[in-house]
Amino acid sequence: MGVHQNSAWCRSSPDVLDKHKTIWADEATAGEQTALLIAHACGEGGSCAEYLRNTIIDLQTEEIQDRNLWRLQALVASEISRVHSA
Repeated sequence: MGVHQNSAWCRSSPDVLDKHKTIWADEATAGEQTALLIAHACGEGGSCAEYLRNTIIDLQTEEIQDRNLWRLQALVASEISRVHSA
């Protein structure tokens, strides 16, 4: 992954997608936008926030720690708290 003016870029795998396409995501807001979606989304299997929590717990069981998922979970929890306190 490379960085260009507060934006991260990554190229898709050439054997999966067109290798000439580049996806840009603003690192400063990508997590917050994702957290908003997760905090408010729900499907037949339950809330996306609950799915995220269960994923983190399952990874911990396998002794896998992902700091990005923990950060995302904190952002989701903050959004849920904000909505419920309003």
